[in-house]
Amino acid sequence: MAAVPTSRLPFDIQLPHTWSRTGAKAPGEMRFVVNGADGRAAGSVVIAPVASGAAGDSFSASRRKSLGGVSLATLGRTVIDRMIAEGGWVMNDFVRQMEGRRVYVVLAQSGTPGAPSQSWTFYFTEVDGRIYSLAANAPLALAAPLAADSESVLASLRLHNATAAMSAQALR
Repeated sequence: MAAVPTSRLPFDIQLPHTWSRTGAKAPGEMRFVVNGADGRAAGSVVIAPVASGAAGDSFSASRRKSLGGVSLATLGRTVIDRMIAEGGWVMNDFVRQMEGRRVYVVLAQSGTPGAPSQSWTFYFTEVDGRIYSLAANAPLALAAPLAADSESVLASLRLHNATAAMSAQALR
């Protein structure tokens, strides 16, 4: 994995050598093409901040049912909306720990008759008080390696100035 400058995002990440950065379609996002073993494009990944408008959930939502103050149902609904647009469906969702960080994971698929099915994995995590998503999609045959690479990228998320951030948190 190689370090990649992320001037638009508040963190540094380590990318697998099979990921190539492409143009962003929205402010603050990073897009990547994932190349297969033969060097051809085999999938895609988007890392983006979650719109702050999604944070308007009830204060009564319990910590285990929310991430950074946003309910898991709200985050899941964004995936459902995306999968409806893609002609796909959600298969499962769960929360897990990655490098000490809570991560909400949603697994989905899309496909049409006569075309290979696509696997979609959506990850949501909090970095310095803001929620970010990583959405990865690839043919089913490449789903497991892409998920492993995506989880490595999530595990590598570090604030640009982690020492300053830790010091600032200690003073709060």
